[in-house]
Amino acid sequence: MKNAVRWIKLLDYSINSSLVISNIAIRKFDKAGIITFADSVDSTLTADNRSDQMNKILECFIISEQIFVISDYETLSSTILNNKTQEPDSAVY
Repeated sequence: MKNAVRWIKLLDYSINSSLVISNIAIRKFDKAGIITFADSVDSTLTADNRSDQMNKILECFIISEQIFVISDYETLSSTILNNKTQEPDSAVY
């Protein structure tokens, strides 16, 4: 993600895309949250649809440091499992 495309880093594109998708979800009365991670989980924001949720998501991006290391998906998955607030439906479609 260090490459520049039209003078904007790919990381900036991905952050912008995340903010756009989150904004659409919140405007459609759905919930949006975020987890930032690299080799460890940096920050978590529980999904919500309040009016100030976009500001909180943006703050999570701002306070996260941009380091380029191998991502630890095992820690991410255990964090998600430990912080989930809702059980999935038992019906399989």
